[in-house]
Amino acid sequence: MLAGALVNVEDVENLELRYAKVTGILPDRRHNLESYVNGLSKFQEQAVIENDWLKDSRKHLEDRLALYSAGRTVSNSADVTKEDVVSHHQTISKLVQQQSELECAAQKSSLILSPSVKRTTSNLVSEWAALTQTLKKLRPYERCPSPINLDTIAPLSSNSAIIEARKSRTTFGGTLPTTGPGKIWADQLCELQDWLEGQDLNLQMQVVDVTDENAIVSVIEKVQAIFMNFMYFTVK
Repeated sequence: MLAGALVNVEDVENLELRYAKVTGILPDRRHNLESYVNGLSKFQEQAVIENDWLKDSRKHLEDRLALYSAGRTVSNSADVTKEDVVSHHQTISKLVQQQSELECAAQKSSLILSPSVKRTTSNLVSEWAALTQTLKKLRPYERCPSPINLDTIAPLSSNSAIIEARKSRTTFGGTLPTTGPGKIWADQLCELQDWLEGQDLNLQMQVVDVTDENAIVSVIEKVQAIFMNFMYFTVK
């Protein structure tokens, strides 16, 4: 009081915002980023281990199958046990499902999920499918472990955290409008993004129907409408 006012009245609001950012927003962002990096590192490390096991096991089983197919006697027992298949099935299923968790963590940190994660997930799914086919071919010759289908990744659009991100219009560069004329464009943009993510997932799982001409025409029309609305609101 004796020294006079330490802060100008017009600066109070700005200082309060800066204080809130330092004490709340920045720590939260740091925590989210650390969680994402930690989860990504563990995912990559475990994926390498599982991928190596899949390749080694499949090669061993394919060698045995080749001997059987050639009419030769296979004396030693298979190194791939039922316990191995069940254990690695659980681990790989968790890794595949973890893609959606990493996607959510990346969005919280205002990041885009690394493309290597999707490639790794797709590769694990393909390798497991190949191992399963080899086990099926071996069953007429020996009592090998029963094939187990891999739990496929859930569509990203069904993830509750990502749905909430859509509702809040959160984007990597800021926030989309939730009211006014711009909301129409924002709704169309989010809808298109969901559709593209779904198609990307289908392509990775190799189940996309390339003959669905109506769906392709529909999305082209949506893109055209989005650009038309964007140009209209920009000019206006």
